[in-house]
Amino acid sequence: MKRIFLLFSTIFFIVILKAQPVHVMLIPGGHAYDTIHFLQLFYALDGIEYQEFEQPVANETIAKRLAGNFDVLVFYDMWQDISDQEKSAYFELTKKGIPLLFLHHSQVSYQKWKEFEKIVGGKYIEKTANIPKPDLSTFDEDVRVYARGLRNHPATRGFSSFPFFDEVYGSTPDIRLRELPKAYSANHKIFGVNKITQLLIFN
Repeated sequence: MKRIFLLFSTIFFIVILKAQPVHVMLIPGGHAYDTIHFLQLFYALDGIEYQEFEQPVANETIAKRLAGNFDVLVFYDMWQDISDQEKSAYFELTKKGIPLLFLHHSQVSYQKWKEFEKIVGGKYIEKTANIPKPDLSTFDEDVRVYARGLRNHPATRGFSSFPFFDEVYGSTPDIRLRELPKAYSANHKIFGVNKITQLLIFN
């Protein structure tokens, strides 16, 4: 529910600024999800026109420099394969200032590409032979979380706090925490808040 609210909030402000339909490049792939309900979210948003590019087609499209035809890229993928050309194209998007919105498990993408963490603002660290167990990220499902939004942040303006159930992540490296909302579990543990991802999902 809160992912719907925050995604709607972010795209809503883009709609207001543009005063015309927002063209969304929607990027799933590599992780199972409730396809019908997820796409219904975009159908229900007035002023939104989206086109779906499932991985690896999405990265191929980005590498062809065609993503610039969209106002915002929404990532709901969990993908690992990426070429040097595709990496370069991602950086070009950031230099052009095109919004990149990373939802939930998209933090797990590109485990071997260190620079991706800087683009997203955080990373879910999966188990590998070279990473000590204490450094691995964790997740827990059906957790009651209490979010406290920043008073002047456009995605949470008007909300003092609100609860929700969700899957939460722990032990995820975070960047520039001060700018974003904080989220607490029932035992008041602070979950990581990422530069871009957490604007949308408070993991």
